[in-house]
Amino acid sequence: MSRHLYLLLFCLITTHLCQAQELTVKSMEAASFDVSASTEERKDVNNNPCGLVKVRLAAVGAVFEGNVIQPVEYRVGEYWVYMTEGSYQLRIKHPNFVPLDVNFHDYNIKGIVPKSTYNLTLLMSQTSAQPVDDGMRYLIINTTPKNATVYVDGTLQTLTNGSVSVRLPMGQHSYRVEAAGYHTKEGTVQLQEAKKNENIELASAQATVKVTSATAGASLYVNDVLKGSLPWNGQFNEGNYLFEARKEGHRSQRVNVTLKEDEQRTVEIPALQPIYGVLSVNYQPVGASIVVDGKKLGETPEDFRNILVGSHTVEISKSGYSSEKKNIDIVEGKPISLTGTLRELASSNASHTANSNQNTQASSSNTNRQAAPGSPAEIHFDKTTHHFGTFPESNPIVKCTFTFTNVGGQPLKINQVISSCGCAVADYTKGQVMPGQQGTIQVTYNGTGKFPGHFKKSLTVRTNGKVEMMRLYIEGDMTGK
Repeated sequence: MSRHLYLLLFCLITTHLCQAQELTVKSMEAASFDVSASTEERKDVNNNPCGLVKVRLAAVGAVFEGNVIQPVEYRVGEYWVYMTEGSYQLRIKHPNFVPLDVNFHDYNIKGIVPKSTYNLTLLMSQTSAQPVDDGMRYLIINTTPKNATVYVDGTLQTLTNGSVSVRLPMGQHSYRVEAAGYHTKEGTVQLQEAKKNENIELASAQATVKVTSATAGASLYVNDVLKGSLPWNGQFNEGNYLFEARKEGHRSQRVNVTLKEDEQRTVEIPALQPIYGVLSVNYQPVGASIVVDGKKLGETPEDFRNILVGSHTVEISKSGYSSEKKNIDIVEGKPISLTGTLRELASSNASHTANSNQNTQASSSNTNRQAAPGSPAEIHFDKTTHHFGTFPESNPIVKCTFTFTNVGGQPLKINQVISSCGCAVADYTKGQVMPGQQGTIQVTYNGTGKFPGHFKKSLTVRTNGKVEMMRLYIEGDMTGK
């Protein structure tokens, strides 16, 4: 039994030796003009400079023994072997070759001189064909996020859709992956026989921010970009930011904030201060009702000093008289005065109105009025402002209808409806509207491409009536996707 085992081992060893190739020295000489040993200096354990032997061998996996200062570097077709001063022997071992002992004395080199470079060229026997291996392998790095910056061995790489491939010598290599708003990740990877895939996902380093304000309905702007309505939650990269709360008719408030990585922060914006203007209404007859934006504020004559700046609709009315509506813009420091006289209705219509008020408390809408024969055409709207409410940016098209009545004594015709913005389009009754009859103006608002938030647009209506020009308003709040 043991005899057969010895025979088998002898056959295996013999076969391996037969298949193994031999290495021979072609030449060894001092490289007088090669300064690699000086420019890429390495020192021994006593802090003395070494000499460099460049072993030219196109086979990966060689091992070197002797007075060698590790590690040995393989640099495409040659090994860089650093040796201590005075060394003159080097043993070279490789799995596919018989070990080779090189004595430098055989080549007129007495010993290694510090900071000197030598070239040792080896030949491989050609007993059998061997695959060519240049010792290079691919390192593939895939990153999340895809816009990260990647360095391999300190060299910046170019990513394509979050991936980069680099052809490198076998061995250990370093990488660094970084991106704005993420923690940088560094590490090493070992390239061996096969290509290497490295998937690197960076952890978020953004600050989480909650923004509040004591003023309801205010909008948040960060660095002058609309973010949405307050309160608001979101994330930001490390840096300096200007948080601003805005609301029509109020002074905006700003807060400068410096955010750090991974920070949890609540930003409180102070209450916005309202901005008031002055409105004076002096209409005849005395005691006419004054309604601003649908809310009765008093009777003529009256001064109001607490009207918020911005656009408003004012209606003056009294039983037995035709009402009037005015669209005004209140500006800080510029008082607005409205004066005039309401037109008294015909006696028969006044009697009808009085009876109606006694029985049913009917609305003073002009739709039931009968104008005096021969009086000019006069347009009266059921409303002059329409609020769409809140709708999403994903469904940005909304519509509304303004209904009007000709309360005059002559045919009424709308000549033109002009929008203050191309985002609002009006379609209106084109023909003549006879006295007492109604028409419509249909408005379509398209918020595509607009910033989310509150909006208010105007439409100027021109007619052949007593009041040649009127303004209608649309407004609403479009939320982000």
